[in-house]
Amino acid sequence: MRVVAFDPGITTGVSIGNIEDGELIFQADQGTLTLKFVWNFLHRLNPDCIVYETFEFRQGKQRAGLELFSRNVIGVIQLYVELNEIFVAPQKAAQAKEFMNSERLKEEKAWLKGKEHARDAIKHLLYWWYWGAGYQYNKKGHRLDTVPFL
Repeated sequence: MRVVAFDPGITTGVSIGNIEDGELIFQADQGTLTLKFVWNFLHRLNPDCIVYETFEFRQGKQRAGLELFSRNVIGVIQLYVELNEIFVAPQKAAQAKEFMNSERLKEEKAWLKGKEHARDAIKHLLYWWYWGAGYQYNKKGHRLDTVPFL
């Protein structure tokens, strides 16, 4: 089973996990991805599940430099999910960050130096694995494969 987790934005973090014999073996990377790249990437990977960080716009709490590109990435993900009828697990940023903070990522040997968005994608993937629908497949924990793919 293949799961892809996204931290969408101008710099998008992506974590790809393969479940093999009850263990989640995953990699993560980040990049400035075009919408066409995300679309083709999903078709090439053919995931069984997509996890992504939701976009929350708060009218009263606008900040300088607010970017809305993440909303476009989410739109591509949602279209792919709908057309391919696969499982999707949207998550709030706080869910993953509360479950897996930076110190815990280091303890779990899932830390990628200098790749904040890739780390956020890892947090969403691991939240799904331990607390979301992925828990049913979890028999042996997780392992990071450090080979970059973007």
